[in-house]
Amino acid sequence: MADLTGEAPGDDACQVLAAIVESSDLAILSKTLEGIITSWNPAAERLYGYTAQEAIGRPIALIVPPDRSDELAGIMAQLARGERVRQLETVRVHKDGHRIAVSLIVSPIKDAAGRIVGGASIARDLTEQKQAEAALQASEQRVAEILESIGDAFYTLDRDWRLTYLNARAEQLWGVQRQAVLGRSLWEVFPQAAGTHTHQEHRRAAREQRPLEYETRSPILGGWIEVNLYPNPTGLTVYFRDITARKQAEAAAREAVRVRDEVLGAVSHDLRNPLAAIKGQAQLLERWAGRYELPERERLVAGLQRIDAAASRMSSWIEELLDVTRLSLGQKLELRLTATDLAPLVRHAVDDYQDTTDRHQLRVEATERPLVGCWDAARLRRVLDNLLSNAIKYSPAGGDIIVTLERQEDQDGSWALVRVRDPGVGIPAADQPHVFEHFHRAGNVAGRIAGTGLGLAGSRRIVHQHGGALAVESEEGRGSTFTVRLPLTAGGAAQGNAQCDQAPRSAAG
Repeated sequence: MADLTGEAPGDDACQVLAAIVESSDLAILSKTLEGIITSWNPAAERLYGYTAQEAIGRPIALIVPPDRSDELAGIMAQLARGERVRQLETVRVHKDGHRIAVSLIVSPIKDAAGRIVGGASIARDLTEQKQAEAALQASEQRVAEILESIGDAFYTLDRDWRLTYLNARAEQLWGVQRQAVLGRSLWEVFPQAAGTHTHQEHRRAAREQRPLEYETRSPILGGWIEVNLYPNPTGLTVYFRDITARKQAEAAAREAVRVRDEVLGAVSHDLRNPLAAIKGQAQLLERWAGRYELPERERLVAGLQRIDAAASRMSSWIEELLDVTRLSLGQKLELRLTATDLAPLVRHAVDDYQDTTDRHQLRVEATERPLVGCWDAARLRRVLDNLLSNAIKYSPAGGDIIVTLERQEDQDGSWALVRVRDPGVGIPAADQPHVFEHFHRAGNVAGRIAGTGLGLAGSRRIVHQHGGALAVESEEGRGSTFTVRLPLTAGGAAQGNAQCDQAPRSAAG
């Protein structure tokens, strides 16, 4: 082995040095000043693919790409001058032809007299490092492309509030060029934002080290923005979007609903007087016809009774529409609570609706015990009317409609259960979560069977205000069962009247 130190080591030192070179993971080789390879360790064999026998005696150009010949000439000139080449990142060629990224240290070799006789090269494989750097660069490039392409504006801040990045959307919304603001404090770039809600939330997210989301009026844009703040060890990451158009649309929708509800309320109110007149005249004529022997008196009385019943139903629908309007406007429903036995209320409703159809058979299956509660009888009748009319309407082929009435005891108390089961078209599974929403119509009946989508929504509100619940079980094509659950009054009608006297007379919608 050539002397790398300029001194003449003893045999033991040479052996130690040779062992170090042989066992090193770094590719170590030596060459003459003419560039002829004179030694080649096992790591060089692994790195370059040539065995020592194949490499020793051949020019060092063996592993130097042709496009690096000038570089090789420069290295050899430095060696001849006794200069060392430190940490040169370059490229060498493997035996199979592929290029290898390496880091080189090249040192001159001197003989015992101190003359430069060649050079020693130590090479470290940079392939994995370069691949990792390339992967990192590609990842950063992909992240940058994503951040530039997303619809949200995006920027990052360091712990001193200096802007470290902003994407094209942020540039567009802010009306700035990123190179002009990067490295500057956000509050210096936009002094109008200092002390605002935006400023306070940024500071809170940084102080509490937790994500925050908020909406605010932007002092920079002049409109509404939605902001998401994400703290990190180096500062804040911020996403924001302009939601001015959405806010304007929401305000317009609220105004439209307000106008609609006011119109519905006014129209409903105005309809009540003529409808009351129709109902009153029908009842008067019915009593008058009953006192005299008129031709086909029975048919006349029956017709007047149908007019009276229809007017009653229309009056109930108007009251329902008024209730919907009151609730939409945030008003309260006034409940006229009295001790009421549910069984007669159910039977009367079933009898009335049986008179409206000859294709359906309505049956009541009821317990013999009284089911007395502190209820608004008129509004519960409206709930029953809705459920029975729907059972008939949504069973166009006819069939049996079963109304069951029973008592239930559980840990929460005593309850009256009313179930209305029909053999009709049923409700699609996708519509069932929305069946009690205002104006919602199931997809299998909208446009085919008339309806407003108000009845069930109003019915559920009424039942809830009585402390009960209204639920549905349905299968499309196999009918529906609606269940009303209402709290009973302990002790029967006498005690029920006393309790109703103490009951609240209204409930929030």
